[in-house]
Amino acid sequence: MTTAILSALSEEQGGLVQALEQREYFQYAGREFWRGHLHGQMVVLGLSGIGKVAAATTAVVLLERLDVQRIVFIGVAGGMGEGVQVGDVVVATQFLQHDMDASPIFPRWEMPGYGCTHFTCDPALTAPLFEAATIYLASAKAGFDPRDSGITHDHAARVHQGLIISGDRFVSTSAESAALRAVLA
Repeated sequence: MTTAILSALSEEQGGLVQALEQREYFQYAGREFWRGHLHGQMVVLGLSGIGKVAAATTAVVLLERLDVQRIVFIGVAGGMGEGVQVGDVVVATQFLQHDMDASPIFPRWEMPGYGCTHFTCDPALTAPLFEAATIYLASAKAGFDPRDSGITHDHAARVHQGLIISGDRFVSTSAESAALRAVLA
């Protein structure tokens, strides 16, 4: 079974490309990919670019043309959840598109044609991801070097599970974060 690890930017994949064994680089449909083995598993690393449309079109290529059976999206984001701090890992159990608004035809955040606002993630993927992140963060290799990130923190990184919100519009102020937290609570 082939798993794709998709991210918007190459920086979000960290050292995964270098960790691939028997890696092969190729481009398809204007996207960059690396195929190889990671911890004995066949994986395809992909760069989608920024935005939901870019991620969706890249996911279609992975599923239809590159024989991928499952996709994990990784990346760096702002944490708005209670207790989430810089350096923590969040594994999604559900996701919502925060800038989706087809009102007044549909309620805010409802995806037309799906009849829902929240999409549930596959527990067969989220459970082992949560477990792997927990084991990793408990290991001596865990964390990141604040000297390299430009960001400092004074806590041990933790793993959280919950709702991930995404959108094409960046949430860049504390006022926007607070407003989203208030309406989603």
